[in-house]
Amino acid sequence: MKHLKSEPPKDSEDYYRYIVNFARAVMSQVSEEDLEFARRTDTDELSPFIDYLLKHSLVRKPTTVFKLIAQSDLEPFMDYIMVQKERYAVPRPFKLAEQFGVVLPFAHGSETATCESYPSGHAASAFYVAHLLSNQLLEGHPYRDRHRCELFNIANRIAWGRVCLGVHSIQDIKEGARLASLLFV
Repeated sequence: MKHLKSEPPKDSEDYYRYIVNFARAVMSQVSEEDLEFARRTDTDELSPFIDYLLKHSLVRKPTTVFKLIAQSDLEPFMDYIMVQKERYAVPRPFKLAEQFGVVLPFAHGSETATCESYPSGHAASAFYVAHLLSNQLLEGHPYRDRHRCELFNIANRIAWGRVCLGVHSIQDIKEGARLASLLFV
């Protein structure tokens, strides 16, 4: 992971207020469907990928996906992401809202938002999995590009769900996705 470089986000009150206002705006407009998806993927990021792969007969059983992930570098990559979170110590949007006395439209309800915000671990792992599955399962498939696009749509939806819950900013999810993508470029 030494070749991965991450830059810290801005560290100013104006920037943090922008994050809070953006979170409030997104949370006030989120659909029930997107909110339900975000809450479901808070603790289970793999199910949407597995459901898609099974539906389109790209795997026969979920254990295929679990084996691919277990044999990959996802665990050390996520360790790297956690080190970056500690290094930059960027507060989560809902924590910033509390600090500034801003009431968000609803409580985030995340069971996993227990550490710092930047970069997003959910975005990093979702994009890592999308890359991994695309590379390992779609080689030579006649609809490879279509399925690849759908896997990345799932990763985007998981990442965006973190913003919908008020536990990440756009910058957090962009950096998580960028770092994962660097491993596969």
